[in-house]
Amino acid sequence: MRWWDSLNAAGKRVFAIGGLDAHAFRLTYSGTEYTVFPYVEMFGTVTNYLILNEPLPQDDSRAACALVHRALRTGRSYIVNRMYGTQPAIPLLAPQNYNEWTIGDSPILAAGPLAMVADVGGAADLRLLCNGEIVAQGNGSLERAVDRPGAYRLEAYREGLPWLYTNPIYVRGA
Repeated sequence: MRWWDSLNAAGKRVFAIGGLDAHAFRLTYSGTEYTVFPYVEMFGTVTNYLILNEPLPQDDSRAACALVHRALRTGRSYIVNRMYGTQPAIPLLAPQNYNEWTIGDSPILAAGPLAMVADVGGAADLRLLCNGEIVAQGNGSLERAVDRPGAYRLEAYREGLPWLYTNPIYVRGA
């Protein structure tokens, strides 16, 4: 995480995509066979949520792929470990004047007052980071006025375990 934060702090705009490398294996104990890390359960855990500008077309796979690729290419996504719950709503927004910026966006601080607003809809320990440094914490929700440029992202934990990571909102100074 420190390496990722350092790249973003240096202006590299590096986006995260969650993945899983599952290796189920069978184990026999006291005459009973068990499957450890079964594929069906493991591949239902780490999930990438995409922020799309429009609904996915059901009848045009090329257009749907283009929307998915654009979201991934611009960092408009966040990662959730569904073992600890789902997160269908966008967990991090940055309201400014009449705009509402989101993950992957690049608001300009000089354009007016800006805040980071996080809400995960339930109990979770939240950490708002700027360039890898914790700048605000909360339980379930938080709000923080933005006073400096940087890569702002959200981490959320449930029962002390990693649950949600967003890509940054890149705040520019001018």
